[in-house]
Amino acid sequence: MDLRELLSHAVEICRESRTGLDRIVTHDTAAQTRVRGDAMRLTQVLWNLLRNAVKFTPEDGTVRVSLKSVASGTAGGDAVVIEVADNGIGIAAEDIGRIFDAFDQGNRTVTRQFGGLGLGLAISKAIVELHHGTLTAASAGRDMGATFTLTLPLFKGHAVSDLVLPACQPSSAPVATSAKPAGLRILLVEDHEDTREVMRQLLQRRGHVVLVARSVATALAVLEDGEPVDLLISDLGLPDGSGLDLMKSIRARLPLRAIALSGYGMEDDHRRSREAGFQEHLVKPVNFSDLLKAIDRLR
Repeated sequence: MDLRELLSHAVEICRESRTGLDRIVTHDTAAQTRVRGDAMRLTQVLWNLLRNAVKFTPEDGTVRVSLKSVASGTAGGDAVVIEVADNGIGIAAEDIGRIFDAFDQGNRTVTRQFGGLGLGLAISKAIVELHHGTLTAASAGRDMGATFTLTLPLFKGHAVSDLVLPACQPSSAPVATSAKPAGLRILLVEDHEDTREVMRQLLQRRGHVVLVARSVATALAVLEDGEPVDLLISDLGLPDGSGLDLMKSIRARLPLRAIALSGYGMEDDHRRSREAGFQEHLVKPVNFSDLLKAIDRLR
C-alpha cells in the first residue's frame, strides 16, 4: 500500500473531526512510499499521532508533518519516515523514557488536563513493531514541543501494476467486464473512538454509507429513527450491554445481515454469535481485508 495515501487520509480524518484545520502543515519529499501492512492499523497509528499533536498544541500552535525516504532503514534496506512535530507542551526529560508505556501520559497533571488513559501511544508502538518498524519520541523538554518519528521498511516486491505482461494476440471473444458493487448502508457499533472513526473512514472509502453508534442504546436509537440499514457490524463488548443482546433485539424487529467483532474466537464464541443472529464472527484485532471479505460474503 502507499503510505503517502494513508497519511493524506489520516490528515483528512483529523481535519474532519474536532481538530483545527489550520494547525497541520505537511511537507512531502519522499521518492518512494510503498510499504507492506494493514491499512486500518497503520491509519489508526497515524491518526493517533496527529490527534495527539493537535491535542497538546495551543490553538495558535503548529503541527508539522513530514514524509521522506531514507537509506539503510529498519530492515537493513530503504525506509520511509513520517515525522509529526509540534510546538506544544513537550515532554519532560524524566518522562520521555516511559511515554509509550500503557496508562502513562507523562504525569498526572497531563492526565487531568487532557484526559485519556494513555493507551494510544502504547498500542501505536506495538502496531508499528508488528510491521517491522519503529516509533520514537523526542522533546527538548516542557513547553518545547515534541517530535514523533515513524519509520517503516519500504516494500521491495512487485505490485500488479509494476509487472510487464507479454503482448497477446487480439481475440474476437467478447471481453468480460465487471461492475463495481453498490455500497451498503452499514451500522457500525464500536465504543472505542479511534477504532470506530478509522473503520468508518475506510468503509466510506469503499463506497459504503456508514452510520455509527457507541453503545446498544445508541444503535437501537438509530434503527428506531427509521434509518435504513443493510448490514450491522458490531463489537460484542459494549459499555451498556453485549452485542449479542443487541443482535437478538434487532432480529426480533427486522431481518438484518450482521458481522460480530470480538476479542474471543473459540468455537463456543462463534456458536453464541450464530445463535444471536450474526452470520460472521471476526476476532479482534480485525484485519481490514478480512472484514471486506466478510462483507462481500453477506452481499
